[in-house]
Amino acid sequence: MRTDATVSIETLKQQLTHVQSKIKKLDPSDPYLDRLSGSFHLSRVGGSGKNTHRLNKRRESSLEKTIANAVLLVPLYRTRDSLIAQIKDLESGGPVKRAEEKSLVNTYSAEYWRSIQVGDSVTVWSGNAIIVTKKNKKSLESAGGCKWTAAEIIGKAAAALL
Repeated sequence: MRTDATVSIETLKQQLTHVQSKIKKLDPSDPYLDRLSGSFHLSRVGGSGKNTHRLNKRRESSLEKTIANAVLLVPLYRTRDSLIAQIKDLESGGPVKRAEEKSLVNTYSAEYWRSIQVGDSVTVWSGNAIIVTKKNKKSLESAGGCKWTAAEIIGKAAAALL
């Protein structure tokens, strides 16, 4: 039996292969011009004559093609990088770990809410501390007369556990 994560990893790997093949097609290199680049500054051959002119034109057209292909390659590179990151995340069990951590945080937040007593100082999301004058299961009242819900202080997901 395959799990959803396995199927999704395989799907992502197929998409990655497809994107990489597109990148390879759009980024052809000319081995002769690549070797020439090592010998001549900016790959421009000096001197005059038919062959020199032809090499310079070949290099110029290759450069123009590279610039035109860059417009198409940038989104493909971004897609490739995104797919690689998603595959690594799924292979390392990232979504499961994040869900467990979130569940644990929500449980601790709910426990914190239950432990709040009248007279306690509570820090709210704005960073300000309030003094609790009244408290029930789902809300509390501060010394200033403001009413705060559990969702405002510990978050909606943690408040749902109350």
